[in-house]
Amino acid sequence: MKTTISIAIATHDRPQCLRRAIDSIVAQEHKPLEIIVVNDGADEIDASLGDLCQSSGIPFIVERRHTPCLPASRNCAIDRASADVVLLLDDDCYLRSDYIARLASLYDADEEELVAAVGARIDDVPSRTFKGGIIKALSFVLGRGPWCGPRCKARHIRLNKSLAGRLVPVHRLTGGGISVRRQIARAHRFDERLGGWALFEDTEFCLRLGMSHGVFLAPQLKLWHDPGVGGRPNLHNRGRMYVCNFLHILKYSFPSGAGAWLLFFYGVGGIMTLYALLSVMSLHSRHLAFVAGAFGELLRHLGQWANAAIWGKGAAG
Repeated sequence: MKTTISIAIATHDRPQCLRRAIDSIVAQEHKPLEIIVVNDGADEIDASLGDLCQSSGIPFIVERRHTPCLPASRNCAIDRASADVVLLLDDDCYLRSDYIARLASLYDADEEELVAAVGARIDDVPSRTFKGGIIKALSFVLGRGPWCGPRCKARHIRLNKSLAGRLVPVHRLTGGGISVRRQIARAHRFDERLGGWALFEDTEFCLRLGMSHGVFLAPQLKLWHDPGVGGRPNLHNRGRMYVCNFLHILKYSFPSGAGAWLLFFYGVGGIMTLYALLSVMSLHSRHLAFVAGAFGELLRHLGQWANAAIWGKGAAG
């Protein structure tokens, strides 16, 4: 295969998850050119992971950052990568043994280089239960399913015959498994204004990238997502971040207009409904903390907008 792959993992205090991710990479039928781990947590990376990769003939590179910021960590890995394509893998995801081979073959077949980014279908391990399956279905209905708007470049790209039926145009990919041509990733980069262990940095990146480049989903590519302890804010702060970051995307990276705002309120309302249903189905009130955080942040912004409308733009925070 001609296309080389760098695997970039941003990690934050999830050593067990990271080990499983590395194990799945080492077990690949087609080895990546390198593994780059960017650590912005308190824990140091276990040296045995480097030994494991080196024994498999895969260079293992660790970059240390002391300020938690997922977009900045992703950019750091992109800057360090040397392969044709960078696969941005979350530390709580792991790959099927043929993943890299299948991914490289897709880029090999794209001789015209019309494909800028390729993502995978992600199987959430918790969704394998009956209750999890219901939640996954509700999540799709409540605004989290794949779609491709008329302004997405991929919708208007005619792929060659060898790629026909293998790629589906989409407006966004999930950050757990986004692959991007290295030079394109460096030109567009992740938005570091979405600070902390961000939410929707993947959505923002793909929306912006997809306006000018082909972003596709490969249904035959599959990876697993098994959330572990650490790496995420508590549910109340996560709800706040959800609203703040979504508003940031609307302001800087999303097409303006009534449709955008309708989509925003559909998305926020949908995720709040989903977490409320999670509380009912799990008989646990902790998911309501997410709803409270999101609703409180939404009210705060509505108050600022109302204040600005009454007293002028200078009053808005």
